[in-house]
Amino acid sequence: RPSSPAAVDRALGGGLPVGMVTEIVGESGVGKSQLCFQLLLTAQWGEDREDSPGLRSRALYIQTETYNPHVRLNELAKGQLEKGLSVENALENIYIEHLPAQGGPDELIAILQKAAGEAQQHWNDPMPLRLIVVDSLANLFKDGDENKTDALFRISRLLKELADRFHMVVVVTNHVVDVIGANLVHNVK
Repeated sequence: RPSSPAAVDRALGGGLPVGMVTEIVGESGVGKSQLCFQLLLTAQWGEDREDSPGLRSRALYIQTETYNPHVRLNELAKGQLEKGLSVENALENIYIEHLPAQGGPDELIAILQKAAGEAQQHWNDPMPLRLIVVDSLANLFKDGDENKTDALFRISRLLKELADRFHMVVVVTNHVVDVIGANLVHNVK
């Protein structure tokens, strides 16, 4: 079990890839959001760090769940003091967008388009936007919308375009459920 960002980097073969979309999948409560919070903070570290280089960037956290990430992020940010970041500075570089309970794919697309504008506008800043986390993508598709596939492709395409164009790390989380119905077992021959 990795105990530091350096251990996570080793497990991932050097960290998450720039210019690509990475999906983190797991059951509820396994630590997907926790890992994402760590990514939001370590993205701000300079690329010159030997133990665990970062992107030297700002980050965008798009939340589709109902919990409040501020408390946990604040706790984790206190650990950044030893890394040369103050709690205030660490949190200032993280943008949090919360999709409303009735929000769906179109609202996420609007946030991503706004993020593209921000990334373009601040491309030459010392701390550009180079990390986007969507936690959780699956949560947007819980209702029975017949246009799910089209919306998912539009979101996926936009995330990939952002990753390519702005040399970003893009992370999405998804839930997995492993419930097998009783009828399935009885029908196996």
